[in-house]
Amino acid sequence: MVRSKKKLEYALKLHKRGGISLGRAAEIAGISIWEMLDIAKERKIDWVGLTAEGIEREFERAMKLSKEIDEEAKLKNSNNSSQPVPN
Repeated sequence: MVRSKKKLEYALKLHKRGGISLGRAAEIAGISIWEMLDIAKERKIDWVGLTAEGIEREFERAMKLSKEIDEEAKLKNSNNSSQPVPN
């Protein structure tokens, strides 16, 4: 149960502006994160902050980084295999 409607509205306003997380908004409003999630859902407030384009961009970035790491590992392994093994 929301203790103060003004606190809730203030907290949601800060969250929508990107200034605080939904968890912090719940603390300010004096409610649990679960209650805040319910309110966000009812009001159709984006609390994840991800768009389809953003997810795709992050996926592409991760794939590129993964390829770079694989190439570095292959290069390192090929350099190590060409050196003589000490007795």
